[in-house]
Amino acid sequence: MRKKINLFASFSLIGVLAFSLAPSVSAEESTPTVPETTNGTQLARLVDGQWEAVDAAPLDLHNAPAPEGEMSPQLISFDQWFRCFSLNESSEVFSTYEFPKDGVGYPITLQCGNDVYGYKHIRAGKETQWQQKIDAGLAAGWNPDMQAVESWDDLMNMATASFVSDPGEGLKYSAVSQKYCTNGIMGFVNAQFEPVYQFRVTVSWSENNARIITSYPDPRTYCNAN
Repeated sequence: MRKKINLFASFSLIGVLAFSLAPSVSAEESTPTVPETTNGTQLARLVDGQWEAVDAAPLDLHNAPAPEGEMSPQLISFDQWFRCFSLNESSEVFSTYEFPKDGVGYPITLQCGNDVYGYKHIRAGKETQWQQKIDAGLAAGWNPDMQAVESWDDLMNMATASFVSDPGEGLKYSAVSQKYCTNGIMGFVNAQFEPVYQFRVTVSWSENNARIITSYPDPRTYCNAN
């Protein structure tokens, strides 16, 4: 029986004001509007040889949950954009994940960051790769709205949460760098849970700072924690 991976990560909905004042996003960077699909295509992850659905469980970062039965797009709020991009508060937390270690769940945060870690680092170097995966999903019949995905960072957030909360066999650790990383397979599956498109993902995080360093689609079959 297929289990579902519950995510702890979330981004809140950006209002119209946020779009007018936050860093501009071109039309090419936005997810195209598509009709609801009927073929059941969804984002999933390969775990122990079995495809498991990746469930979007968005929670508003300001404690204002979406109406019951609805999912809100996991976008960053205006306040977060302002503190990150205008005030350059690198420690501003965008999302929190739970890393299981020795039977205990340790919080790992996705922070605003800078050019070497966090959201800014990922956005600067990996946004295009994540957008390509969204485009591949659309071509395979995936409706991103059904999993609360509006843009590349929503997909990145879901993948990051999945791999931090369940690193799998790809998990590696370096005592020298005090970093963890993991690498595994995600993809889009049809209603019969047969993959129609798949790709690998690498996620790495700092042990001593408990924060995400990077997260991106990676053709390699391993990660390097050094």
